[in-house]
Amino acid sequence: MSGSSSVDSCPECDSVNMHVYSDWKPIDSVSGICMDCGFHYETVTGHYRLTTVNQLRKDYDLQPIAKLRKRVRTL
Repeated sequence: MSGSSSVDSCPECDSVNMHVYSDWKPIDSVSGICMDCGFHYETVTGHYRLTTVNQLRKDYDLQPIAKLRKRVRTL
């Protein structure tokens, strides 16, 4: 395990019972849950479709692509 855990204050109820976990392998990720009010958050991963990728590429002044690159591993 490469990550770390800590306890912090909750941004919603000010409890000091917010359990937070962060990791950096294989990607930066973070999650937390307040054990008093239930507020939670987490890093979410996924894959965009080709049309969405090309719309985003346009925003960055990049040429559209004909197909998405083949994935060499899954997380």
